[in-house]
Amino acid sequence: GCGCAFLALGAAQLVPAVRLSLSSVRASGFGFDWAMAYSLQPRELLLMLATPQWNAYFTPSSGDPHVVGLYFGPLVAISAALALRAERRRWLPFAAMSLLGLLLALGRYFPLYPWLYEHLPIFRAIRFPCQAVYLACFGLAVLAGLGLETLPDRGKRRLPALIALDLIAF
Repeated sequence: GCGCAFLALGAAQLVPAVRLSLSSVRASGFGFDWAMAYSLQPRELLLMLATPQWNAYFTPSSGDPHVVGLYFGPLVAISAALALRAERRRWLPFAAMSLLGLLLALGRYFPLYPWLYEHLPIFRAIRFPCQAVYLACFGLAVLAGLGLETLPDRGKRRLPALIALDLIAF
């Protein structure tokens, strides 16, 4: 019921977006190098998982930090890992979404991306593969919430406060 409604709402918004993307200047064939301009390097992606993007000691070299930067922090990662204690059907779609987002953000550094670029026209219209981290951000946020549900009441109150302190500290 609810899942079908979300799919219908998403389809209603995605169809015009895809049509616009395919008729834009991005779809006119600027080449693979142009399309991969903001691919996250694997080393940078790993650093970003634990180092805030606004950190004075780390600036991504693969593009504008406002476009390619992300930060989850160790406590969100722990909370997301706790979700794996719940039923698989609850966490698996969000774990898959998170993994897919991180892999697609690698762009030219993800071995499957050139195949996707060649065989799926929508990938030729995407200039910033790094923006796929939005999938990971959404997926990890849901996983973190599912992880909090597995904690006893005392942990449910403390862990969100610790996560907020972690974000405020950076």
